Amino acid sequence: MFFNKNRASGVEWLVVGLGNPGDKYENTRHNVGFLTVDHIADEARVPVQKLKYRALTNTVELGGAKVLLMKPVTYMNLSGEAVGEAARFYKIPADQFEQVVAFFPMITSPDTVIVGKLAEGADEKAVTDALEAYRQSQEDTFSWYLSQNLPKVQDARTVVENGYLLFFIGENADQAEELFHAYVEAQG
Repeated sequence: MFFNKNRASGVEWLVVGLGNPGDKYENTRHNVGFLTVDHIADEARVPVQKLKYRALTNTVELGGAKVLLMKPVTYMNLSGEAVGEAARFYKIPADQFEQVVAFFPMITSPDTVIVGKLAEGADEKAVTDALEAYRQSQEDTFSWYLSQNLPKVQDARTVVENGYLLFFIGENADQAEELFHAYVEAQG
């Protein structure tokens, strides 16, 4: 989850990686959010280990902005409580929620979901071209590695509607696209 800028508070962004605590979920698809935050932290060379707001946290500077990285220690379904505590502390209003991104790469499956809100002025063609290049790399990989997954890759969807983006590789691409359209419509 990404929450929008609030320059007056010191922290301009909250980057929240969702997951579940415990060894049972470590390095599974359930903890892709944790893994994402860990990757950002590793790149910035900062540990995410300070317990604040019922989350493991640390601040980093990304792209000139001060960012609070968060890994809620609650189970995923209670992570909103941790996010709410941090958002209230940094005075980030609920309406500043800007985008959510989910990415589920698996070693034995190409399943990928990315849903997000494009930044104002974003180059839509550059984004869709990059996603098509990723899809093609998955097709190249899975055409020889796990051919049973190839139909999913070949039926991948990239949809941009009213500033929102869906990129989907997986079962039931038609259903994923329908759900995305319903989501965008509900955003007003």
